[in-house]
Amino acid sequence: MNKSQLKERAKAILNNYPLGHIFDSTGLDYKFLIRIFEGHPEYNIKSGLGISEIYIGQGETYKTRCFFVKRVDGTNTDISYLRSVDGASSKISDIKAACRSAIKFVIDDVGLSVNYGIDSCLFTGEILTKENTHIDHYDKPFDEVVNEWIKHLNIDSVHSCINDGTKDNEFDVFFTSRELNEDFVLYHNRNTNLRAISKKANLSLLKKQRI
Repeated sequence: MNKSQLKERAKAILNNYPLGHIFDSTGLDYKFLIRIFEGHPEYNIKSGLGISEIYIGQGETYKTRCFFVKRVDGTNTDISYLRSVDGASSKISDIKAACRSAIKFVIDDVGLSVNYGIDSCLFTGEILTKENTHIDHYDKPFDEVVNEWIKHLNIDSVHSCINDGTKDNEFDVFFTSRELNEDFVLYHNRNTNLRAISKKANLSLLKKQRI
């Protein structure tokens, strides 16, 4: 399998079982997951003295599904299948993840302003619900905003101000520098806008226009 196929299989496994599911250590899915987790940049830290269980849990901040490992000493932590397949993540990818964490409260504020069940999508006419609503960047896509922001900064310096992700249950990638965090939020808010649209519009209609 290539990297894309490994990610697709891991993603399918993650979504095919209920929250709290503990994988049978003799099963094929468990063996597959162990094999890819060994490629995680911090596998030695994640596994500790050894892994006794792999299970499906939920992240605290974004409430998204993720894999967890329970160590033989009874402690547990999350482990990313994406980072496991990719190995050491690129500095730019880390910076973009930290930037997304920085503006989470901005996105949440837009979500709170939606009259769910009443407001409709500008593009599809669908009534917006909490389940079908996406918050979309317009005027300028998020990736473009980040690329412009870091253009005149020292990437190594910016990357050194990001948490290393080795602490147990530290789900998010974020800036450890308050000044850097605030600088990106200000730049983001000056250079793009957000709107609530339907999932279909964001992932289908508008995606085709951006290609």
